[in-house]
Amino acid sequence: MIQAALTPVERGILFILMAHSQPLKQTDLQHAHGLSVKKTHRLKLEDRGLIQAAGKRPFTLTLTQKGRAWVEAELSAPKQKGALGLGPLRTVLGVIDELTKRPGQPLEDGQARNGSGASPAGADIREPEWIEADELLARALQDISVFSAALSRLREAAKGTLEHEIRRTELSANLVFQNVRVAAKKRGLDLDGAVGSEASFDPVFFYSDEDIELGAPVRIRKSPVTRGQGKKKVIIQLGLAEAIHS
Repeated sequence: MIQAALTPVERGILFILMAHSQPLKQTDLQHAHGLSVKKTHRLKLEDRGLIQAAGKRPFTLTLTQKGRAWVEAELSAPKQKGALGLGPLRTVLGVIDELTKRPGQPLEDGQARNGSGASPAGADIREPEWIEADELLARALQDISVFSAALSRLREAAKGTLEHEIRRTELSANLVFQNVRVAAKKRGLDLDGAVGSEASFDPVFFYSDEDIELGAPVRIRKSPVTRGQGKKKVIIQLGLAEAIHS
């Protein structure tokens, strides 16, 4: 008997549990991630051995070894032929894959070692593995807007013929993006400026394929990713800008 494919909600449960690396209450999935977990979702994942549920309402859900293996297989799956515009999504999945394979402690323990558990914004983090993880997260944050724009163009081009599949892709992508935003927040990373807005060109914050003078007006195509505020602000990933021609 062929098992029914996992729904976007069921896939989201597994991704979120993997991203948090700890058991979560069913209500946490609703309040923190907007994921409405029904009894049928929980029982289906339990029946397949992907999660364990303990306690009474609200149930506490734990990712099993089989569930972790399922997520890892999803993250390492080859790109499907014809998956137009899904490159950024694969990048995001790759970021989560990289983070889950980091040696040592969970994501929360990579914050500044000041004993307070506070956000690492402005901290001088020099561990090579965390520098690399931050760069991967930064690129993923930038690519969220790229993917969303590509999906919008795909929806317009399809004109309703692939509406159901596009919607499923959008739901799955939003769950993954939400996990990336959670991880980025824990690392104190922020997008500096909105895509499409205007700014003054500064090579410290932006790169461009054009020859643009310092201070010239530009339009943001990819937002810079920074950590910290004011004089403590650190550039994690350069943004992309294009000149505004009068």
